[in-house]
Amino acid sequence: MGRANNDAAGQGEIIHNDEHAAFSTLPSHFSSWTPCFMGVLAFIGGVSVYDGYLVVRTGEAIREFEKNPIGIYLIDCDDGDPGVFLRVKAAGTLLALTALSVLQRHSKRLASPVALALAVFQGGLLLFLEYYPFC
Repeated sequence: MGRANNDAAGQGEIIHNDEHAAFSTLPSHFSSWTPCFMGVLAFIGGVSVYDGYLVVRTGEAIREFEKNPIGIYLIDCDDGDPGVFLRVKAAGTLLALTALSVLQRHSKRLASPVALALAVFQGGLLLFLEYYPFC
């Protein structure tokens, strides 16, 4: 499904493949990894949102469940109210997702293992959140 054309100067043959032409119109930063990368970002963000939901659900009792010493410090800074803790968690998640997106645009080769490592970490966190007894 290609055609060959000889130019007037006789410099050679140009092969035009219609199937390849469709992919050449995609932006240069788009690849077959991009949909998977977006799924990884959604998973990382989703686990973070779920973790925040659990903090809201437990309310001020989160102090006894929180294992991260920085999280405990942030909760203690606000006299046991998890508001500051939640805002810092949300800002950290947004910063991480933004940094991954920027990294993806500049170095797909480096962004892939970093994103997968974060997804594995978030998967471990999700398992911990699901199997840790809150009640």
